[in-house]
Amino acid sequence: MGSGHAIDWLIFNAGVSEVYALDWLIVMEQFLFDMMGLFTLPRYLVERVGSVTDDGIPLVFQANTFGHYYIVLPIYKDMLIKVKTPRHPLNQHK
Repeated sequence: MGSGHAIDWLIFNAGVSEVYALDWLIVMEQFLFDMMGLFTLPRYLVERVGSVTDDGIPLVFQANTFGHYYIVLPIYKDMLIKVKTPRHPLNQHK
């Protein structure tokens, strides 16, 4: 980052899931008796469990959690090095 640039917001979004099939009986059940749940809390997704990436980290964890940490870590370290004192007005007394 150059001088005078700041990061005010950093939003991460991930949603990796290994869905490989739909349970059509449960789809119909939710369609008939729980329309809201059909779209907000689907119970009909059949997912793989235990998949890992080439480096041995669980796939869903790596994409949904560890990836964010890996991206933020260098930025956070850079911020810690550059910040000498807090910029809060109450802390600037001389």
